[in-house]
Amino acid sequence: MKLAAVVRLGVATCAALASWSCASNNLLTRSWADPGTAGHHYEKLVVVGVTADATTRRNYEAAFVEELKVRSVPCTPSSGVAPHTPLDLAAMNEEIRRAGADAVLVTRLMDQKMVNAYYPPDRPALGPPVAYHGGWHGYYRLGFATPSAGAQAAQAARDTSFRLEACLFDTRNDNLLWSALTQTTLGRSDASAAEVRALVATLVVDMERYGLVPRLPTPPR
Repeated sequence: MKLAAVVRLGVATCAALASWSCASNNLLTRSWADPGTAGHHYEKLVVVGVTADATTRRNYEAAFVEELKVRSVPCTPSSGVAPHTPLDLAAMNEEIRRAGADAVLVTRLMDQKMVNAYYPPDRPALGPPVAYHGGWHGYYRLGFATPSAGAQAAQAARDTSFRLEACLFDTRNDNLLWSALTQTTLGRSDASAAEVRALVATLVVDMERYGLVPRLPTPPR
């Protein structure tokens, strides 16, 4: 992997990962997977939540660990080996190597807006995620580069729509394996553990659909 410099802190992603509403407002709006990886189960993952809030990051990553555990996929939370943010990416790469992980899962804020309000786009429309093929560390930096002016306006609204994107990268060659975009509308600032798990389950089920992780075992009759 290429090593990257320590990145600047941002506040918008912290607000997004800290705030989810009920599972019924959790929508998977887009997903993509490299056709060459179909049916290839990744055996050990490291999960990274791009947020400056330590508690939010820890809870989010723990939910992924639990969701993958029931599928017999070992998963290491980045907060367990590198508690401070932003990550020292060179040190984190060494921890990934030491853990023997074959993939890294990174989640960041794409944008947020007031519900039922006009929100002019500040970036081109999303297309195939070809821009993310530089490896997980470049994608991690991108998560902290989200503009904060729009985020501050959205936070003042009672109802806010958030878009979060998760991407899975191969640790051997930095290739992008899978990405998914979720949209959540919420009217309060704090999310319960169950709501965090609902979002994580939505993402893991989509990974399962592409054959990147095993399906849930069938319960005995």
